[in-house]
Amino acid sequence: MIHRRDTSISKIKKAGKREMVSGSVVVVLTLLVAALVKFGAMKFWQPIVGGAWGYYLATSSIGPEIGTGLGNFFNWFGTLSF
Repeated sequence: MIHRRDTSISKIKKAGKREMVSGSVVVVLTLLVAALVKFGAMKFWQPIVGGAWGYYLATSSIGPEIGTGLGNFFNWFGTLSF
């Protein structure tokens, strides 16, 4: 028997789509934080502390669970019609 890796197109497309959404979210949040810092609604050190906390949370053992939960929430939110 020959064992082949499962490289189905649907898995590849899902992975690419997830990365693209994450990238756009990062850009939007970066612009939001920059605007808040510029207009004085946020001190300079606050986004640095929040970013460090987010980085360490994402690399912790519960990071993947949080990512899965957020992904499920946004998939559900995308099915709503307004």
